Amino acid sequence: MKKSLISVLCIVSATLVAPVASAQLTSLKSFEFPGRTDWVPSGCRDVEAKSAAQASRATWRNLHSDVRSSDEITTAIAPVFETEWTAEPTTYSPTGPVFDHRGNVYFAPLAPAEPVVMISIDPVDGSRRWAIPATTGAVPGFHTPVVLKDPTDPRAEAVFLMLSDRAIAVRPDGSTIWDVEVPFPTHAPIIGIQYHAPTDSLIGVSTDGYLLGIARTSGALTLAPVELPGEATPVPPPTLPLPVVACIGQKIAPLADLASAGLTVADFINLLLGNGIEVANSFSIDPNSGRLWVAATAPDEVDSNPGDGVSEFGALYGFDLVPSGSGYFAHQACRADFSGGTAATPAIKADGTRVYTADNETSVLAFDSADCSEAWRFDVGEQVFGSIGVSSDNDELYASSRSAVRQLFDRGDHAELGWESAPAVFDIPFELGALTHFNLLLAGVSTNGITVQVGVGLKTAERDLPIQQAIVVLDRETGEPVWASDGLDESVAVMSMAPNGSSYIGNSPLRRIIALCLLELAAAGVIPPVIPLPSGVPPSIVTPQPVGGITKYGAQRRDLLIRDAVCAAEDRARNAADNRRMCSDSAAADVKQIRQLIRQARNVAPAAIEDGDLTVAEWRRINQQLAKAKSKLNPRKLQGLVPATNALSRACNAATH
Repeated sequence: MKKSLISVLCIVSATLVAPVASAQLTSLKSFEFPGRTDWVPSGCRDVEAKSAAQASRATWRNLHSDVRSSDEITTAIAPVFETEWTAEPTTYSPTGPVFDHRGNVYFAPLAPAEPVVMISIDPVDGSRRWAIPATTGAVPGFHTPVVLKDPTDPRAEAVFLMLSDRAIAVRPDGSTIWDVEVPFPTHAPIIGIQYHAPTDSLIGVSTDGYLLGIARTSGALTLAPVELPGEATPVPPPTLPLPVVACIGQKIAPLADLASAGLTVADFINLLLGNGIEVANSFSIDPNSGRLWVAATAPDEVDSNPGDGVSEFGALYGFDLVPSGSGYFAHQACRADFSGGTAATPAIKADGTRVYTADNETSVLAFDSADCSEAWRFDVGEQVFGSIGVSSDNDELYASSRSAVRQLFDRGDHAELGWESAPAVFDIPFELGALTHFNLLLAGVSTNGITVQVGVGLKTAERDLPIQQAIVVLDRETGEPVWASDGLDESVAVMSMAPNGSSYIGNSPLRRIIALCLLELAAAGVIPPVIPLPSGVPPSIVTPQPVGGITKYGAQRRDLLIRDAVCAAEDRARNAADNRRMCSDSAAADVKQIRQLIRQARNVAPAAIEDGDLTVAEWRRINQQLAKAKSKLNPRKLQGLVPATNALSRACNAATH
């Protein structure tokens, strides 16, 4: 199929929801413009292998940023930002968007009323660029597209998506590279796809535990379906009253057509919570060894009730793809079982030696990648959700749970706690004292900060129910919040960081919908009150009606973003110069990252000048030093790091003053 699959609907401009003055009762605290972080890389970094087909890690390329699911990018996040717009507000996005190197946005909405499987929007104004139509009955939206190099042009990029019966590869303009059938044995949702460099394949995993691989170049089958040995997790009895369930269905209906996906509201909630399925999260691939790491359920015989067809234990599986006939076979190299399931995608250390996940109880788990043996576990006192953020520097890890984001250090045979951050970024009025702060999303790691989503709302024994949320940047050195911007809706996805320093989230307001239903039904006398509201204040003022789509948190004060990118480049160059003889591969990787930071500063500069954040003369002084530094940067001639550091120091000083 050579011709374009751009939907005829792409001629219709996307509906945008502009940020509105909050009518909610909780206001965001004010922040001063942040200074430069004191965090610096120290010693030799972890270095991963990189194939020619993989795009750079300067921006978000798949669900957890990269094939390792590190949730880390190599560039800077805007230290000052504000909510700009929400695009495609009538879609539900539980996974979030990805970007090409120009910042174009791609996402797969869950069961949209419009018959499409993937949408691309403009990064500046949120207008729709194109949409790929649904041509089969497969339900999209359970995972994020993947951005890799174009198999027909290695200088360009392409976007890949796999469904339970179809896989597609398209160019950034929406034209088709290939569109093929895939033979998954069932029509269970595909919950994750990753790129496997040794076989040049895209691997997908379904919620009912099947792995399948297709060639990046053609979509041809490379790995026939392989079934994982686990069974579905138990389905606990429902805890929400029937009127609340009905209310949830009414409020989700404008965003996602659950019936078309064959889902009831209860099914949908169980799917998001990992109940009644084998694989509840995405998976990862070690780019160094090619080993697949899947967190799923253990075989039924492992738990205390063997033979009941239900798995109460989780397991971490390591699979190697070995040649078999004209394709490959998934050989189970090792397995580690642990009590409870997991809501954490396995995340891999850049050098491939460690794999991190979390159990369904209160521990972060670290496994040796050679044999799945447990290296250590660290009890954080509550369940960790999402993947563990894995930094390439300083052995840093970032674990998110409901009360805090925690910085951990992998010390080999144990973990050490760094800081704990529970940012209280909202001013809660006295009359709403029943409300509380909590963390909503996993941590995104950038060179100058940690990005999280903080909510304020109702805290129950079963769940946190936000009535308002904010995107927050934490200082990497201290964990203190340095900036925040509130937005209309929350996400069960990830924070996706774009190449221009902006952030985007996929709005998937399930928890806020539950909160709104509880408030509305209590106000109507259908259920007991959940929190006392001030006299005459309707629930719709406390928490407005839900909005879907993609929300952009756009970079502001771009001179500060340039400062952070340039100064991060200086810090990295200085450390690399000091350690170049001890670890040349680390220094060479640093050179590549420094170039990305210089490119980011240069790409941001025109907008900074246009906005008046930076004068032409100021930028000229900075850029002159960047040019001198870049001329000395060569991953094969590391002695150039010393003069490059000096030039970057002058650039940082110019950007700071």
